[in-house]
Amino acid sequence: MAMVWLLVPVLLAAYVLWLLPPSRGRVTPVLDAQGMPLAGSIAEKVFVQIGGARQGMFLRGSDASKPVLLLVHGGPGMPDYFLARAHRSTLENHFVVCYWEQRGCGISFAAGREPSVMVVARFVQDVLEVTDYLRTRFGQAKITLMGH
Repeated sequence: MAMVWLLVPVLLAAYVLWLLPPSRGRVTPVLDAQGMPLAGSIAEKVFVQIGGARQGMFLRGSDASKPVLLLVHGGPGMPDYFLARAHRSTLENHFVVCYWEQRGCGISFAAGREPSVMVVARFVQDVLEVTDYLRTRFGQAKITLMGH
């Protein structure tokens, strides 16, 4: 039984180390069929003051003039961007996808993690502020929201 308790931390550490490289927030360009950066595409890592804290997001799409989709990951918890990089989403062909990493998660890990701001009301307000940022940034009246 003691061997199992020793094995659990080793397996957990291996899992974390496996996830760490793809989740460091590297941005790669959207490529065309020839492997060249696609003209008119967007691939950016952005930090914005949201709710008094510096929060990060990744913006990706094959056409920067497409409608914007704000992807709100479950949480507070695990952001999705590293999964989208490993399993390219076709959503990026139809939208500019904003992979926002909420306070306390991913590249926004240090953003206001004190218990007083880790509440539902603050998360809702953060979504509204991110939406306003995206509407202004892309000059669009509506932002599509997808979450889990």
